[in-house]
Amino acid sequence: MGRRKFEDAIGAFKKQIELEPYDETAYNNLASVYQELGKNEEAASAYQKQIEISPLDKFAHYGLGSSTLTRRNIRMQSTNWRGSFADSELAARLCRAGVAPT
Repeated sequence: MGRRKFEDAIGAFKKQIELEPYDETAYNNLASVYQELGKNEEAASAYQKQIEISPLDKFAHYGLGSSTLTRRNIRMQSTNWRGSFADSELAARLCRAGVAPT
């Protein structure tokens, strides 16, 4: 998809959010497009809003973690990832490796 189509998608998702402020799917889609464009702060903001609406959404927690991931904050973001992989083998391995808090 070209950059112009991504920008059009952002407008469409924002319009949907204006019409339905609690549409968690619109926030997820908006965040995904922002992430594709490298607009990670905007993506993180949209994922955070999605989490406010649906706190147990594993994909939103994973998206928030991946949109804000840098080498310097990997330990902090592992908390978001751990929420997205609750009760999984990956979460257990991250804890054993000392990356995720126990």
